[in-house]
Amino acid sequence: MWKFFIINLFLILNCANMSKTQRKLTWGYSGWGVDPANLQNPNFQNTTELDWFYIVAPGKALPRAIELDSPSFMESTCKISALKENQANLIQQAILSVNPKASQDIELQKRGEEILQNTEKGTAFCRPTGEAQKYSTCECVIFLKFSGGKQALQEKLK
Repeated sequence: MWKFFIINLFLILNCANMSKTQRKLTWGYSGWGVDPANLQNPNFQNTTELDWFYIVAPGKALPRAIELDSPSFMESTCKISALKENQANLIQQAILSVNPKASQDIELQKRGEEILQNTEKGTAFCRPTGEAQKYSTCECVIFLKFSGGKQALQEKLK
């Protein structure tokens, strides 16, 4: 009876601990992954639909939002800034993820940029990094969607 109780307790504690660890790993996730709505799911790596490419990007709220000390204004402008200021890096990292030689091949880089320029892009989630945990500055997980994911992009870049 005691063995059964101890084993169950160990399993419960281990699952709870694993869930916390997985969330930490998921926060800074970069690379090809699932739909942003499912990114926080601890089992997201078990899916085969990896059509989204993610990176972590910094953002900064507008000076007016900081001056007004408006939490919602700072948060929204920080998120917009993270995506807007880091789109080129997002595209470049997606290209490099499928072909590392693109860093030295300008034609390949241009072709990749053309392919990814009009793809869906967005912000999965953000966290504040400013003083007192305000959104004067932030880190966001931003993404682009490319149907077929990494393999499809590799094929287009050949």
